[in-house]
Amino acid sequence: MKSSRFVRIVLVALFLSLPGIVSNVAAQKSDSFVFVGNQGNFSVEVPKEFKDFKYSSEPLDTKAGKREIHVYKSLTKTMGFTVMIIDHGKQQVTDQQAIELSEMARAKLSQRGKVLSKSKGKLAGKPALVLFDSMDAGGEKVYSETWFAFIDGKQFQLSYLTTNTKQITNPAAARFFTSFKYPVK
Repeated sequence: MKSSRFVRIVLVALFLSLPGIVSNVAAQKSDSFVFVGNQGNFSVEVPKEFKDFKYSSEPLDTKAGKREIHVYKSLTKTMGFTVMIIDHGKQQVTDQQAIELSEMARAKLSQRGKVLSKSKGKLAGKPALVLFDSMDAGGEKVYSETWFAFIDGKQFQLSYLTTNTKQITNPAAARFFTSFKYPVK
């Protein structure tokens, strides 16, 4: 009898605290926005103030031929998020070529400033290369974390940029990379 009363008390306490737990989770989610890119069929989560991504595209000559580069960016004076996509076609790129293209993209981006670190990770469950670097832009020091991945014949390059040294690594940037989904279902 005593143990069943204790279980009921614990269950009632959990039930009464549930609205607080749910509203806390909702509050954490309410400060972010899930952006879906039409051209690349991808999604990323960003802070609400970055929900208005600007889109542009332009032709690009590559060693593999002419391609279209799609760029989504949302920037403020001190922080920004970008997604770049080059569609190489599903049948045109081998796994080895995908690795080489990602390494070439990271090497090219490494030339723009000072490399802080290089590593590997996973983007949407696929192998990715990571670059942390800094560069001078308009008289300011800009810090960047960029992830490079090749998924289904598409070369993705996701970047988080900031001029604030205290924001080089931050939860919004981590959420941006870990929330990346391709394809969006």
